[in-house]
Amino acid sequence: MEETFEALCVATDAFNESNLIRQCGQASVWRGDWRGRAVAIKRMNAGQASGVGFAQELAALSAVQHEHVLPVLAYNEKGDPDGYQYLVTPLMQGGDLAGALSSLNTDGRLRVVLGSLRGLQALHDGGILHRDVKPENILLDGQGSPRLADCGLARPMQQGANQTMANLEDCTQVGTPGYIDPVFTATGEFHRHCDVYAFGLVILQVLTGRPSVRWEEEGRIANLADFCYEKGEVNPMSIVDPQAHWPRGVADKLLQIGLDCTETGRGAAARRPSVALLIEQVAALKEITPLPLPPAAQKECVMCLEQPRGKHRFMPCQHSVCCALCARVVLGRSDGCPVCRVAVNDVQEGLFPDTFCTAR
Repeated sequence: MEETFEALCVATDAFNESNLIRQCGQASVWRGDWRGRAVAIKRMNAGQASGVGFAQELAALSAVQHEHVLPVLAYNEKGDPDGYQYLVTPLMQGGDLAGALSSLNTDGRLRVVLGSLRGLQALHDGGILHRDVKPENILLDGQGSPRLADCGLARPMQQGANQTMANLEDCTQVGTPGYIDPVFTATGEFHRHCDVYAFGLVILQVLTGRPSVRWEEEGRIANLADFCYEKGEVNPMSIVDPQAHWPRGVADKLLQIGLDCTETGRGAAARRPSVALLIEQVAALKEITPLPLPPAAQKECVMCLEQPRGKHRFMPCQHSVCCALCARVVLGRSDGCPVCRVAVNDVQEGLFPDTFCTAR
């Protein structure tokens, strides 16, 4: 829905500095109280690529309905006398992965990786390339469940025989330095495997706890993928973040997954795993302790975080956690219930005030 500029001013107390969450490149994010709920309001700077970033982010986040992709609740395209444009999204109480990483244990980190991969797969299935995957663009809710966000650089894939590449004729910016696939730099073509490359670096950051993927070392610029390859080959446990308490077997396999994603050189891009394969590999690493279910007092659908839930439940798991529209989306996809991953065979209609859930 389109919201008025005046309503956004009320929500943020006229964009009071005390409500500023972060300044990120060409945009700023503000905390707000909108229609009785806590939200984040992203203000796109005037003149940002003539509104291309705003339009692409709105299109990408509106086109994909998934529990691990941040939904758009409202927007404002015109109305600000200074030309700013706005997106309103749910406020993710856990902040971004970059800030939260040090507080997460093995299960917490694997949960974020797995959920974010599912969000990325949903974007790719929707014909969208993210093009700026990094820890700062993975947001966590209050329980530690992730949502892929900040799709200002996202682009639709080309239609036709090759549907894995974005049309970049109108693009002046691609990704964040350090996360940009060298194959893209060499060819000028951005494919799904370029998103996989960036996500591989995120995996290596999750494993090692390193806040940066590039740093200066002995007068040269070192990068995380080379560091992990060189040091990890000798002793994988020497590079992992001790705060996460990684089991040796899990760390070894996750390291290899990250290295497979970031492989470069002749023919490397074709050898990188697909996002679907990455989901299988990460899910198989270990059984992850489930998150608690949404409390009964939380009436919003766990996917769109906007429409009410309680009148539709999935069968056979009996989880009543989605609104009517999102329930139909889940029924039509293959990855199961958004809270337990059990295959959904049917959606029952009725009145289900309880979720009948014991795991998430």
